[in-house]
Amino acid sequence: MTATLAAYRELIDRALEHSSGTHTFDDIAANVDARLMQAWRGERAIVVSAILTNPRCLELHFFLAAGDIDEVLELEAEACGWGRVHGCTRASFIGRHGWQRHQGIKGAGWAPTHTVFMKDL
Repeated sequence: MTATLAAYRELIDRALEHSSGTHTFDDIAANVDARLMQAWRGERAIVVSAILTNPRCLELHFFLAAGDIDEVLELEAEACGWGRVHGCTRASFIGRHGWQRHQGIKGAGWAPTHTVFMKDL
C-alpha cells in the first residue's frame, strides 16, 4: 500500500504539519501496510483512520484528513460505513477549529464535544 500512498504524500505531509510531530509519512504508510490504519483515497483527498478499542465500544478515529473538503466528507461517509461493519459504534476526530465552521461537518452529524489540551513533557 505504501506505493499507493505515495501519490498523496504532499497532502499527507501538509496535514502532518498540524499533528504536533506525532507521525511522519513513513509512519502512516507503515501503519497502513500493517493494517493498523486505513487509508481512504479519493481523486483530490485522503482520509486516514484507525479503530480504537475502548472498554465499552469500538471507535473509528479519523487520524488525518487532507484535500478537497467535499471529497473528505464523501470518504468519511464511506469509512463510517466500513467502521459499522467492523463493530464501531462511534467515530471521532481531532481537528483544527476551522472544521467547526464547515456546514458539511454539521450535516454529517459531527458535533464538538471536548477541547484538547497538550503539553510537552
